[in-house]
Amino acid sequence: MTKKLIVGGTENPFLPHLCASIHEADEIEMAVAFVKSTGLRLLMPDLLDALTRTEGPSAANIRIITSDYLGVTDPEALRLLMLLQEQGAEIKVYEAASSSFHMKAYLFAGGSLESPSWGRAFIGSSNISRQALQHGLEWNYRVDYPGDDGYLESRGRFEELFHNPRAVPLTDTWIDDYERRRVQPLQPVEAGSNESDPPPTPTPIQDEALQALIATREEGYTRGLVVLATGLGKTWLSAFDVVQMGARRVLFVAHREEILNQAAATFARIRPSAWIGFYQGQQRDTQVDVLCASVQTLGKVEHLERFKPQHFDYIVIDEFHHASAPTYHRLLSYFAPSFMLGLTATPDRTD
Repeated sequence: MTKKLIVGGTENPFLPHLCASIHEADEIEMAVAFVKSTGLRLLMPDLLDALTRTEGPSAANIRIITSDYLGVTDPEALRLLMLLQEQGAEIKVYEAASSSFHMKAYLFAGGSLESPSWGRAFIGSSNISRQALQHGLEWNYRVDYPGDDGYLESRGRFEELFHNPRAVPLTDTWIDDYERRRVQPLQPVEAGSNESDPPPTPTPIQDEALQALIATREEGYTRGLVVLATGLGKTWLSAFDVVQMGARRVLFVAHREEILNQAAATFARIRPSAWIGFYQGQQRDTQVDVLCASVQTLGKVEHLERFKPQHFDYIVIDEFHHASAPTYHRLLSYFAPSFMLGLTATPDRTD
């Protein structure tokens, strides 16, 4: 028999229950008082997979609402939510003003929302923070449908909340304004509310490569190639170099959606105030600080011509051994950035 009460702690953490439900569901809805980047990063792989999956259940519909209540939600988490929105999720923020917003509800359904074949809700005390999801003592009660109409009531209340006039769509402009007006509580309002990770720093191997890139530019070169074995952090290295060079507009080019999503998350971690967008499939973001682009899309002439050759200060080409292909060559010939960096683990390949 499935236990209804998840009590948290190391023996019964909430995170596996959420990840399993995300994996199963066609419809995913979350209403949480605050979101911390430390917790959201634990859910991002499963949420992104749910939005883009092609096997098993079809791609899921995701709706998330959080709040600016007490200034606890951190801007970096909101930038990560923007990445989910870029992939099709609907994200809103409840502007609490002088009122409170203290709910924690996670709703999942199979089939459509109008007539779900099954439904599941977790109602309790866990916000999206690392402590609440992994090892905190948090109580969350599971409601299953059919069998308990409390799920349908929760769904109806979520629908009302999501369309409340105070619930506004999340945008980069909203996040910028929130960063300016946010006043963080001096003391934690609850466990996990003051969580943060230290800023990422380069590994010794990455630091050595960064110094070599500085020397390369000092010698007058505008292009560089970094060869690192898989797993040594080529994307992280490129983001560190963007920061040390002071580049404002960045183009990251790859041929797989998975790599673009990983790159976006990496740049969001290193440049938490950056506007990040995508140029792939039907997505056509142009007015962003970091653009993650599919070479198959951007490499076409009609798309290249939407940008001036000098639009980007810094361009990163992932898996540079593909650069001899016509689409790559067309892109490389068109743009004239201040610096272009190629990344590869197999420099001798020419495919």
